[in-house]
Amino acid sequence: MGKEDNVFESFIYEIGGDDGTAYFVNPTYVDAIQGVTTDNRIVYSYEKMVQYLVEHEYVTEEEAIDYIDYNCIRGLGYMGDHSPIIMYERDVDEYIL
Repeated sequence: MGKEDNVFESFIYEIGGDDGTAYFVNPTYVDAIQGVTTDNRIVYSYEKMVQYLVEHEYVTEEEAIDYIDYNCIRGLGYMGDHSPIIMYERDVDEYIL
């Protein structure tokens, strides 16, 4: 594991605001935030979440992917109705006929 293992030991999200919006706090993935939906759900880029961990938490790409898949994506169902959305970036041309 990377030199700052404490990132993997703390609670990973909080619910805040008047509407109960859930967001990641440890790590924050601030560089991965893409926007907010009309119902106030925060949208994160999966690829940028991986990049954030690699750059800020000193883990390998494989460790970052494992952490996000296990702790973040798996936990979305427990965060309530205003849980974040984790978006996978795709080439739009793949979907346009």
